[in-house]
Amino acid sequence: MNDADVKAYTSPQNIPRMYKVVLSATSEEDLKQVSETLNKHKIVHHLWIEQPENYATCIATKPYKKSVVSPFLSTLKLYR
Repeated sequence: MNDADVKAYTSPQNIPRMYKVVLSATSEEDLKQVSETLNKHKIVHHLWIEQPENYATCIATKPYKKSVVSPFLSTLKLYR
């Protein structure tokens, strides 16, 4: 992949610092609204639709700096 953020995130020197954040939505509609917001702001992501139920269950973004993506995820809470 030629994306600078993905290359930096997956570079050998950054492997020890890789991290993921799991956020929680209260409903499928919340996930869909976040996906629409991400689309509007051209944030690369995938809205996972569980089959055969055809139900949105999660969103995965490409690696971004927190400062870039967090404003669009502010309606979601840290999953505990």
